[in-house]
Amino acid sequence: MISESNIAASVKYGKYVGRRDLIGLYALLITAMLIPIVTIAVVISSREGLMVLESKIVITLILINTFALFLICVAVSLLLYHKRNIKEVQKWKQDAVVLKASVYRLDLLSPVYAPYQIAVRFYINGVKKEQTQRPNKFLGYHKMLVKYVGKQISIAYSPKYDQVIILRQGARK
Repeated sequence: MISESNIAASVKYGKYVGRRDLIGLYALLITAMLIPIVTIAVVISSREGLMVLESKIVITLILINTFALFLICVAVSLLLYHKRNIKEVQKWKQDAVVLKASVYRLDLLSPVYAPYQIAVRFYINGVKKEQTQRPNKFLGYHKMLVKYVGKQISIAYSPKYDQVIILRQGARK
């Protein structure tokens, strides 16, 4: 079985977000959630007469809380997106076979393809297979995969799901 620490990316989702990245997203979420709590404490302190809220402070608190709300929305949506991707990749690696593959950019071969679109070509049981990257709905193509272009890389191919997992270079099963 392929270890999670050996997964670098997938052709479908791009960079694989691991445990360390998720911890960073949770830290961002918790920090952003603390801002409204601190604001409530400041408002309660001013109502008790411990401090005076001037108009500049009120405007600053409103702006900071608006930004915190934005950060909360971004962190929650990224966490949901990446956790779903992690769950799918975990399914793919159940029946994955480790193979060697070559990576190339399609846009350099023909102007029909979008910029930075890549393909992974490999052989499984003597049959040539190719997995072409599809664009992300919001971000377009995962440009981080371009660093593999022109190289022989190790991949894990899931025949059941027809998906390619790109392994970290030098990683073992």
